[in-house]
Amino acid sequence: AAVAAVTAAATGASGDSVPPQTPPPSADAIAAAAAAARTDASVRAVRELCTSTLEQLGCSNPDMRMYYQGTDRQLAQLSTLVDSFVVGSLHLALFGALCSVNLADDEALHYRMLSLSHLRPHHLGVGKLGGGGSSSSRGGTSVRSQARGCTATTGGGGVGSSSGTDGGHDEGVLSLLAPCIGVLRSIESEERAPLGMLELVGESLDALTNAATSLMSRSAAAVAMDDIMPLFFVALVLAAPPHLQSMLDYISLYTFSDLHSSAAGFRLSTLRAAVQFIKGSEILKAAT
Repeated sequence: AAVAAVTAAATGASGDSVPPQTPPPSADAIAAAAAAARTDASVRAVRELCTSTLEQLGCSNPDMRMYYQGTDRQLAQLSTLVDSFVVGSLHLALFGALCSVNLADDEALHYRMLSLSHLRPHHLGVGKLGGGGSSSSRGGTSVRSQARGCTATTGGGGVGSSSGTDGGHDEGVLSLLAPCIGVLRSIESEERAPLGMLELVGESLDALTNAATSLMSRSAAAVAMDDIMPLFFVALVLAAPPHLQSMLDYISLYTFSDLHSSAAGFRLSTLRAAVQFIKGSEILKAAT
C-alpha cells in the first residue's frame, strides 16, 4: 500500500492531491540532464522530485500523512521509501549516465581487479586467522591501516610468499567467502535504488562476519572490523564488479538520507575504503 501511494504521488495520479508550489522536474527532464552528463543538475532535479513527491504524499494519502506529520523517525522512514522509489525508477538513466562519464575509471578499476584475480587471503595476512595472533596484521601493520594510506611492510612471509600450508588454507577461506562474493557480484543486476545496494553490501559484511567467526573460532560479538576488512578486500577483488566506480558514485550522489550515524553510512564508508585500497595499496601493487 505504501509503494502504491508513493507511485501515485510521484506520477501525479492522486485525485485529491494538492499541487506543490513549484512543479517538480519531470522524469524526462531528469533523464535528459543525466544523458547530457550534467551530474550536478541531475542530482538537484532528483532531490527536488523526491521532496515534491514526499509533500504530495503527505497531502494526498491519509495513511501516509500520519508518517509525514509524525515523529522525526517516521518522517525519515517515509522519506527513505520515497527516495528509494523515485531514484530506483530513474535508475537506468542515472546509472547509465554515470557509467558513460566514468567509462575510463570503471575500466581501469575493473582491469585492476582482474589483474589481481590470483589474490589469495594469505596475501593480506588472513592466513594468521585462528593462529593466535592479530587476524589482519603482517609485520605489525594492519590491512585496515594500509587502506588509510599507511605503508605496508612485507617482512616475515609478506606479499608474494607462499608457504606449503597457504594454498590449502586459502581454499578453505575462499569457500567461506563464496556467499559474500556472490552478493557483491549481484549488486548491479539485483538492485536499482542506492540504499538497496547498500543493503546488499551489508549482507556481504554479515557473510564475512560469519566467515570470520568460523576462521577464528570466536563469537560474532568478538569479531572486529580489523578482522573483516581484509576479507572484504579479497571478496571485492574476486567479485570484480564491472562498474564499481560508477556504483560508488551512484550511491554517494543519489542517497539523500542522513548517513552519518546509520548502518547505511557505515556500509558506504566500508565500500569507499575498499575501493581506495584496491586503487592504491602498496601491498596489492606488490601482489600484482
